Amino acid sequence: MEFYNILSKKYEYIFPKNKKEEEMLAQLIPYNLSFAIDVGCGIGFSVSHLSNHAEKVIGLDSNQEMIEKAKTKYSNHLFLATDMRKIDELQLHDVDVVTCFGNTLVHINHQDVQAFLSSVYDMLKKGGQFLIQIINYDRIYNEKVTELPIIDNQEITMKRNYTLYDEHLIFSSKLTDKQSQETFTSRITLYPLFYQQLLSYLTQANFEVVESFGGFDMSLYSKDSYATIVHAIKKD
Repeated sequence: MEFYNILSKKYEYIFPKNKKEEEMLAQLIPYNLSFAIDVGCGIGFSVSHLSNHAEKVIGLDSNQEMIEKAKTKYSNHLFLATDMRKIDELQLHDVDVVTCFGNTLVHINHQDVQAFLSSVYDMLKKGGQFLIQIINYDRIYNEKVTELPIIDNQEITMKRNYTLYDEHLIFSSKLTDKQSQETFTSRITLYPLFYQQLLSYLTQANFEVVESFGGFDMSLYSKDSYATIVHAIKKD
């Protein structure tokens, strides 16, 4: 079974719903909006947060198992199994807010990232907002981080490692289900985005970068932050 199918079954224990994310959106995003989209929605947590702000919310994810679980948890919202590289094919327009959290953006190469950012720009209405969250790869590469903290709780143990290369990295993970005692492993190629690269790509797509944070707690971004969060708007 594909590794992300396994993740979908234990998602809440690996990446629990983040109250800080909800609080950040409450400060940055207006209420009473019409239309919001979450790209890389997983099982729907960010969609549920956006639903506090917009009448219509769509969650997009490339993994069908994630989408099916999201539909079960949040049946009043629309979820679509869609590759983010083909988001323009959905012909979505007049969107108020697009979010792309959970390190989703680095699953595609930089050329595809640039095309994706342009597609998001086109689907947003004037003044529409775009929020991105990835791991801070400036810190990862500056400090040569090869191991992330182990996730360990009553349901699972998950070990995560990086093998760093110049233009990509290999993300290796080992997930143990404590209930069944089964172990699953995965190796995924990621394409790290450094902070200045991300800002440059957003500018090239005509976005105006408003602010940057180092986490959902809205701490200021620095090279030592654990996350990179960028808030941008469609200025024209």
